[in-house]
Amino acid sequence: MIPLSATGPYRLRVPIVSLTLIAINAAVFLYELALGSDRTLFVYKFGLIPDEITTGREFTRLVTRSGLLDITTPLPTWATLFTAMFLHGDLVHLAATCCTCGSLGATWRVAQGVYLSWPST
Repeated sequence: MIPLSATGPYRLRVPIVSLTLIAINAAVFLYELALGSDRTLFVYKFGLIPDEITTGREFTRLVTRSGLLDITTPLPTWATLFTAMFLHGDLVHLAATCCTCGSLGATWRVAQGVYLSWPST
């Protein structure tokens, strides 16, 4: 079930971090769409490849039907743990992520307590 909202007194504050994450997700998705046919290469460069993390080997080339692709990422391999969080396959995937982030962000902020909370206005 996809959570669409949260209840409680903490809903009165503006969830800055949640809104920022939603905006970043949307911006990266729009950038992916603007890439057109280069979108697959972008996903391979900035997406998480589990074998790179578990073995410590960085993949630099990918053999496909259309030829050899250079998938060397400009970031350290460990950074793909974070960049992969902002890649989405389609609009439904993006919408589900944004709904979950928006509704659970405030709940998580309260669960962390006042001193460990994300800043908000």
